[in-house]
Amino acid sequence: MYLVRIVSCASALCVALATSGCFHESLGAASSAPVNLSGQWVLDTAASDDALKLIREATPPPPKPQSLPNGGVDPCALVAPGSGGTGGGGGGSGRGRRGGGATQGQPACPDSALSAGDSGPRLRASDRGQFVRSIVVPAEVIEIEQQPERMRIVQGDRHREFEPGLTDPVSVTDRYGSRQIHAGWSGREFVIRSEDRNRVSIEERLRAGAEPATLEIEITLKAWNLHKIHSRAVYRHVDGVAVPLPAPAADGPPVRGSH
Repeated sequence: MYLVRIVSCASALCVALATSGCFHESLGAASSAPVNLSGQWVLDTAASDDALKLIREATPPPPKPQSLPNGGVDPCALVAPGSGGTGGGGGGSGRGRRGGGATQGQPACPDSALSAGDSGPRLRASDRGQFVRSIVVPAEVIEIEQQPERMRIVQGDRHREFEPGLTDPVSVTDRYGSRQIHAGWSGREFVIRSEDRNRVSIEERLRAGAEPATLEIEITLKAWNLHKIHSRAVYRHVDGVAVPLPAPAADGPPVRGSH
């Protein structure tokens, strides 16, 4: 579990960080009108977007292998960066993978596109695919505990805790790298924004659904060479029946702000 604090941008800092999201609307410590998202919620698959279909549509096709003058194939063109294709998995020689070792008479392919962040672990293409699915594919069960100064959200094996309205930023580190988290209220929506240094931006919006006793979560993901993914999931409140939740994932620890 980690505690997330909100960062506010001073004007000079926002000029330097314009591409990292400082020009979003500010997020407050409280909603603009009474709203309570607490409870246990179960996914309504029929009312939700097909997240896997959206991921497939957002993934560009891998580039065609480039023919070399001597009739060979450029090994660095066999895997599209971030495509989630076979090149990111284990096994095999370096010829078929971006970032693989040099073969005789050929230099190693560049691996800068596989970095999850300047100081974070490197992500292979398969790891990127897992990361995208972990963000976009909705959890079957969500548990929310909303308090005046604290928001606790359990989504599958992701256990998160936020303290909105503060100005001290926190960097969170998990198995996919390091990201800065901003969270708070925008009107009657609870918003969570995550950004790293390698062109990954995630926005989550939680709000009361249009129908009674429903919860809506919208996810917007911009990452690497993927087309922007926008997904919506609908949940229904569980009355009086506790649904077992998975154990927390071993994703920590956060850089600071740990509880």
